[in-house]
Amino acid sequence: MLREEPRFIVGPENALVRELVRAVTSDPPSYNPLVIYGASGVGKTTLAQLLADHWERAHAGATALRTTAADLARALAHAAETNSVADLRTRHQRCDLLVIDDLHGLADRPAAQQFLTTTIDALVRRGVLVIATLRHLPTESDSLLPMLASRLSAGLIVPLVPPATLARQEIVRQLAAQLELRLSDETAARLVGNGRRRTAATTVPQLRHAMLQLASAAAHGRAGDVPVECDQPDARAVFRQTTVVVAKHFQVTVAELKSKSRRKHVVEARSTAMYLCRTLTEASLAEIGRHFGSRDHTTVLHACQKIQELARREPALARTLDELTTQTTTDPRA
Repeated sequence: MLREEPRFIVGPENALVRELVRAVTSDPPSYNPLVIYGASGVGKTTLAQLLADHWERAHAGATALRTTAADLARALAHAAETNSVADLRTRHQRCDLLVIDDLHGLADRPAAQQFLTTTIDALVRRGVLVIATLRHLPTESDSLLPMLASRLSAGLIVPLVPPATLARQEIVRQLAAQLELRLSDETAARLVGNGRRRTAATTVPQLRHAMLQLASAAAHGRAGDVPVECDQPDARAVFRQTTVVVAKHFQVTVAELKSKSRRKHVVEARSTAMYLCRTLTEASLAEIGRHFGSRDHTTVLHACQKIQELARREPALARTLDELTTQTTTDPRA
């Protein structure tokens, strides 16, 4: 079972990522804001969180605010209803690092975009770093107001693309080591793809899913009979199957997993399901949160980090995650 994320692999196709790392370690920031854009599944969220982790290690005691566009819009709407916009503004403008994910989620939300624009202005004046992710180049995104696109374009903008052959080779090597999986040269070549041998897997989640299937097949003595399937399964199908499998294992109902129940057993089951959904799909934290009762992305992030840490220390939980992953990845609906 893959119980930890591989480090972010930087191939020549994503060489500018190294400049992001240098910018995060500069004090004051050499560029501000830092903007990462690219298609779904290329690792924008993972990279932004790794950069934030790197920053926090160098700034002990500082306040990092990590949010998503959808959460910001909801928080602003709630603040407007409760006459607490000033408090929300203070919270965002007094942090020491702001990370905002999936800015395309602010489409058709001009008030939230205006709020973010003034927030970025205030933070940049203070020398506070802002890290943002979105799907398209800011100036080419029809969903962003010109003033917000302009603020985002004033810093360092880095496109993120799927890993090329060399990077995929390293990713597969790391995943195989973590899964304790022996791969033949032929299977590795089919996964990675090079020369005339192309692969359907272009993102880390796709490679991870394919290798989990191989690991599951190997554990059941049928590795030679299983084709290398690199296509990423439909996230909603994986969500549904994972929820059913976890509910059955923990002897709770699907409704309870999506409810507001804080009973310890239900929280443990819900956190496990969130972790598996995050591991097996390209879905964002916000998408997973919506599936489990419209929970905040920070709740999902905390749950995933907790399960990952516990799995490192508790062999019994690690075995449970193995079993649940096998049940999910071998089911035809997933």
